[in-house]
Amino acid sequence: MSRQRRVQVSIAGLVVLAASALFLSFSRGTRASEPPDRVIVLTASKYAFRASGEAGGEGGAAGAAGAVGAENPPLRLRAGERVRVVVRNAEEGDVEHNFKIPGLGVHCSKGIAPGEEEAVEFTVPKDGIYTYTCCSHPGMGGRVEIEGGTR
Repeated sequence: MSRQRRVQVSIAGLVVLAASALFLSFSRGTRASEPPDRVIVLTASKYAFRASGEAGGEGGAAGAAGAVGAENPPLRLRAGERVRVVVRNAEEGDVEHNFKIPGLGVHCSKGIAPGEEEAVEFTVPKDGIYTYTCCSHPGMGGRVEIEGGTR
């Protein structure tokens, strides 16, 4: 095989590898780009999270985030579902809040000023019981209860 032919074969091989890597990166990431299975809305006020309701998904406000208005309600999720948690800061004054679920890799969101909201989105990985909290106010938070999978 001539030197020119070997170079052409090598370049073709690199193009195939690059195309394969690109395809795999897009095919693995499709779940993250899909709309969430469930949206949970929590309002932070008076140093507590309160269930504000839930849009989409099953169970309504009493399903994933307890009764509307419940203080630091348990979040009931299913392994495999894609969840969006919207945190609204309804504090009076200049108290900032944020949100994290340490055991599920949901890291502390940016500071949320009064009147603002921040959303975190994640795929629930496994069964178990975890906690969610405000990074600035560690006593402010509740349980995350995860049951069997949906997918």
